[in-house]
Amino acid sequence: MTRLFSVFLLALTLASGCATQTKNIEQVPTAQSTLTHTQVERYLNAYLPVQAMASAYWGKRRFTPPNKMLPPKGTFERAIAEMRAAGTLPDFENLLQSHGFGSFEAWKQTGQRISFAYMTLRMESRDPAGLILKRQAQSKQLAMISEHRAKLRARQDKPSRLQLESLELRQKELDREILADIDAEVLRPYRAQFEGMNKQAIRRGQ
Repeated sequence: MTRLFSVFLLALTLASGCATQTKNIEQVPTAQSTLTHTQVERYLNAYLPVQAMASAYWGKRRFTPPNKMLPPKGTFERAIAEMRAAGTLPDFENLLQSHGFGSFEAWKQTGQRISFAYMTLRMESRDPAGLILKRQAQSKQLAMISEHRAKLRARQDKPSRLQLESLELRQKELDREILADIDAEVLRPYRAQFEGMNKQAIRRGQ
């Protein structure tokens, strides 16, 4: 399963900076909105074409100068660096747009949301009791954060501000985990298709 999931994780490590904007197509999903079936279908439709294009660039050094530091082989960061040097990065942007993504960031964020949702589905299958305990712990932590936040905000000392920053970071993590549970229900009908595409992408890369 590690190899099965590794290909998908590669799709989430693209370097930023190649976004373009187009009207009437998918933009970045907001943190408050749930994943939609349209977003999932667009991402899955683009998955193999994106992997196929990037795989031609994330291996051996072909276009970047010999003395230039590069990200590790087999990563999208490496592919992006090579595409930029080869002058083919616009082709990648056009590929994303052809599948309905208004920007690089929209594609990347959708992939991250699908990743977290998929991890929830896997945990549900492998350790359902553990998932229940995790959700119970989340509820307790949210209650604790709410209780302590008010007390810390009433204080003005530096230790309290640092504790408050830590609480806010944990709140964001919990919000992401809870949103992943909601997104998982959207991804559920596509799970078999998604895993099959991962296997196909691995075979292509061998």
